[in-house]
Amino acid sequence: MPIKRSKNIITRDDLRPELIQEMQEKEHEGCLNAETDIIPYYFYLATAQNNLKLYSPGTQTPSCVFESAYRSKAQTPQQRMEEEARNMLYAQKCAYQLIMEGKIPYGSHIKYNGPLDDANSHHRTVGIVMGKLEEINVPEVQIFPECGVSTGIIYGSHLHVFLNKKISVKSLRSSLWVSETLPVSLEDGYQIVKEGIWQKEKEIIQAIDEKLGVKTL
Repeated sequence: MPIKRSKNIITRDDLRPELIQEMQEKEHEGCLNAETDIIPYYFYLATAQNNLKLYSPGTQTPSCVFESAYRSKAQTPQQRMEEEARNMLYAQKCAYQLIMEGKIPYGSHIKYNGPLDDANSHHRTVGIVMGKLEEINVPEVQIFPECGVSTGIIYGSHLHVFLNKKISVKSLRSSLWVSETLPVSLEDGYQIVKEGIWQKEKEIIQAIDEKLGVKTL
């Protein structure tokens, strides 16, 4: 069940003036930080022209955001290249599975890591936020954890929590992956999501409220 909120619409006037100024400056200078600026930059852009409604799950189209790992933390360039190629193939298979289930899949990590440089923190932030803006009316999120549950997935899912999106953990069907063994089991991935997202929902919302300068709880 989504957490009941006292405020369901975020406007540009709700945002802290210093946050708006900071995002304007970082956008102009090309120095957005993928560790700290994704959520404030998202709300800076999402409220630029229109108000942002915190949608209730299940009221939009049969589409689905899917999250899976992309970036590798392997030690050598060759290992990183191989892992990221595997992760991209896995993500494509996840998208295929969702299509076969009749859903429209949204996966920004498939779309934006080509035109943008994922190793560049500013580019990474822009790509993630562009993807989140495209997904703004999508009510459901499925996390596929078998290539790992990265800090990026956890941090990005904080925004899903704030926007009242339904988050679940799913596995890629074994018939779609017949090559190497994947590094994380569904059970372990579920536990990571439980501890990093579901058990912290109120804490996540309160932290974003504080960052934005609003009160939605």
